[in-house]
Amino acid sequence: MKHFLFILTLFLVISGLGQAQSLEKLYTEPGYPYGELVRRSEQVRLSYHPKGQQISCSAEIHQGDRSWRGQRQLIDARDFDKAPFEACLDRGEAKAILGQLVSQS
Repeated sequence: MKHFLFILTLFLVISGLGQAQSLEKLYTEPGYPYGELVRRSEQVRLSYHPKGQQISCSAEIHQGDRSWRGQRQLIDARDFDKAPFEACLDRGEAKAILGQLVSQS
């Protein structure tokens, strides 16, 4: 296999009336900036809410005592199924967060 997949540990938070959080492992392709962001972070969390054929989602990245939250996105459900992290965090935001992670190490 040409590319190895990084395992993401993601907490998928489903809003609603007292629904419990579930832990699920998802995969992302290695590379810039998403694979590097996962590698350098302690935790990546996706928060999502289905809205028909679309999904409202955002990503949170945690490292040490710092955390970053991407802007909430309204995306197509197929894009979320294919690559949830990439769909929920804008590439420009991912690059900016990665830059901050690199500068603090």
